[in-house]
Amino acid sequence: MKTKARHLTGLLLAVLLLMAAGSALGEMKALKRAEGNNVGVVVGMNWRNALYGGAYGEPEYYHQFPRGSSNIFFCWGWGWGPSAVFDLNGDGLCEDTTFFEGRGWTFDAGVGSLEQRDLIMSLVNSGERMSQAARRLEVTRVYSSLDAEDVAAWPPEFRSGRSMDGAPIFHGAETISVLRTDSWRTNFAQPLGGSLEQSFYFLNFAESNNMVYGRAFLRNMSEYVQYNESPQFSTRAKQAPDGFTWVEMTIASCVHTLQAGTEYPGWIYHPARQITGFYQIAGIEPAFTPKEAPIIGQMMTRYPSHNGETMHLTNFNLQSEDYGFNASQDVMVGGFPRGMGYRWQLGDINQIRELFPGITNPFTGKPMFGFPGRLDPDDARYNQWLWGADSYRHYTAFGILHDITPRDTVSFDFVYMWCPVAAGKAYAMPPRDIANMDDPGMQAACKPLETYADVALAVAGGDYVLPETPVPPAMTIIPGDRQVTITWNDANLYVPDAYYYFLQHNPDLDPEHVYREYDFEGFRLYRSFVGPSDTHSELIYQSSVTDKNLGFYYVDRLNDDVGKFRMRNGLKVWYALVPYDKNYDPATGNEFSLPTAASGKIWNRPGSGLFTVIPRSDASNFKSATVQDVKFVSTWPGETLDVAFVKLAGADHKLTEPPKAM
Repeated sequence: MKTKARHLTGLLLAVLLLMAAGSALGEMKALKRAEGNNVGVVVGMNWRNALYGGAYGEPEYYHQFPRGSSNIFFCWGWGWGPSAVFDLNGDGLCEDTTFFEGRGWTFDAGVGSLEQRDLIMSLVNSGERMSQAARRLEVTRVYSSLDAEDVAAWPPEFRSGRSMDGAPIFHGAETISVLRTDSWRTNFAQPLGGSLEQSFYFLNFAESNNMVYGRAFLRNMSEYVQYNESPQFSTRAKQAPDGFTWVEMTIASCVHTLQAGTEYPGWIYHPARQITGFYQIAGIEPAFTPKEAPIIGQMMTRYPSHNGETMHLTNFNLQSEDYGFNASQDVMVGGFPRGMGYRWQLGDINQIRELFPGITNPFTGKPMFGFPGRLDPDDARYNQWLWGADSYRHYTAFGILHDITPRDTVSFDFVYMWCPVAAGKAYAMPPRDIANMDDPGMQAACKPLETYADVALAVAGGDYVLPETPVPPAMTIIPGDRQVTITWNDANLYVPDAYYYFLQHNPDLDPEHVYREYDFEGFRLYRSFVGPSDTHSELIYQSSVTDKNLGFYYVDRLNDDVGKFRMRNGLKVWYALVPYDKNYDPATGNEFSLPTAASGKIWNRPGSGLFTVIPRSDASNFKSATVQDVKFVSTWPGETLDVAFVKLAGADHKLTEPPKAM
């Protein structure tokens, strides 16, 4: 009996926490530890290298919270992946099913996007082995917005308009982006021909400082599978040279072997909020500072949709033994047919009873089709936290979309939340038995993660708008005789903070209306004699609106450098101008300022490129600025004004004296 089984997309989404491995190819980074906020996760490209190459004892693969601390989180894999059923030759029958393969083995580093089609076809036509060629391309790397070379080469897949002319799409203090594909894979099931583009946003304000936001973009590029070097895949795909339709698609998240410090944490799950995550069983981790371990959660902030359909959570399963039940069945890599694993993702109890025969779900009293499975609104525990002890591996499944035709796209947003636990507030899990299933202490302990989720939904829904840090204005730097004059404009005074307008559309986030629309406060000017170095910089000037001493120029003189007198002719000097603001936290009313004093500085960049300032180096050739030309401008024909516009020129046509305010 032929059934039109629906098609399953195996795509490896956010390998955010996949410790990508392999050696970096020069500047072609294979992995990058985030620097943009308080979460020091490692974003990588190659899941399998992370699994087999990223061994214990190799700190470059470890995630940190807080970033830079010795609080280590090791994870073999943490990512999202589609599964699908598909019709390879367009005859209306679905010949194959591919799926997540448990830990997301199906998508790997490489280029398979529409925007790179000309490059891909040039490699195909030259006879390249695409499994190798697609990985060694310069575009196949981890991109960070904090790397100037990456920004200059930012690929079109992550630009507005999806062209090299469009601006890179950045959010927060750092954006990290990676390209992945399964078109060139030569093992496992038939490739889907998916192009996966992932960006991770590191925002550094309030609760978002402890989160990693993400966006995943998936395009059906199955037209490439005919060029796969494996005949078992390419021969079939050539029957559909324009690509084949993913008749049906689901998406799952897999977290494999998360270890916090020295222990595997327990699991937590809120069915109504569709939040899954981890909780340290003892509440504390002795190896951590502070010892109170954070609560870690993940969820979608925007669900995948296509042709009027929207995915939602359909099943959740752990390899776990809790409440007297042995539910350690791995439904993805447990040796079951791919079709069964796919049907499990859909949560169709009528088709997957064989996975948990005769077992009643302790959370619902209904037949088991996943542990803890999907809870529905009529279940008593639908709107509370479920929890347990073992989180060696778990899957969160979402379904279902239909008829993703060649070059169609699907996208969604997600967030990873690292919720700190206040000092002295750690709570240990009680024994995992039926009597403690609704323990109020665990409900209260997990409650802060719901607040984090509310913030994440608001921030993601507002397109990641947060309080804005003032942008440094262009500087004019004038070298003189044992002095340097720095001037800048007053543009910061007239630039509003876009977060103010976001709050006007979300009044519940600022009930007291404390956030200011125009929050610019003043300038700080830093100087360095050893290069563009924050470490060796010194604050030489500060002004503010509050102190009523706001200024737009500074003359740095030799005699003002009391004790050192370093401003000598011929010596290189670097400057950084940092505008800062003053505003009030809508949640607490507390005053804050951006950027913080410890934030990085932008050194001498009024245009593009880094330059230095050298006070006049040849005293014998010094020439004071003189009037070279005077032009009188008339308002009426035949009349003249007593206002002169003067052009000054000094040695080599450069000003060698400070400007004078008129």
